[in-house]
Amino acid sequence: MTPKQLVDKQTNSINITNGVYYHLGSVNGNPLNGTALTGGGFNSNFSPMIQWTGVGTKVTPEQEAAFRIHQSYSQVERQGANELVAVFMSLSRLAEGKKSVASMNDDAMFMQHFPKFAKGIGLDLSQPFTINGKSFTYSQGTLQTIDTED
Repeated sequence: MTPKQLVDKQTNSINITNGVYYHLGSVNGNPLNGTALTGGGFNSNFSPMIQWTGVGTKVTPEQEAAFRIHQSYSQVERQGANELVAVFMSLSRLAEGKKSVASMNDDAMFMQHFPKFAKGIGLDLSQPFTINGKSFTYSQGTLQTIDTED
């Protein structure tokens, strides 16, 4: 399955929809792709979800494949992927109105990794951008909302 680009570079906008398989940049030269899950959480190619089948059951070929994929990345690579996924999930919650801009600016992990995430997906932080129709700017390490009331 080919991942969808997260950023529309012509409009410098992001539209996040749960269940869509997105490209979220790369970690150590390896593409990071994944899906935001409707019930919360994220399933990525760096840490594919392993379905639990119960105590005493045999490991399925799918479970074994997911485990092998997980093990093919180093701990540092998985950590890098987790940081980018955390930024994506924060942006998703911001777009849904579940997080405020102030809480994003207070989140040290988000602030540390957002510029790297933006660069990796092709979001131009030197100009205003939109996330699910809401407008923002990022300047001097601060995310701000642009009021678009007419």
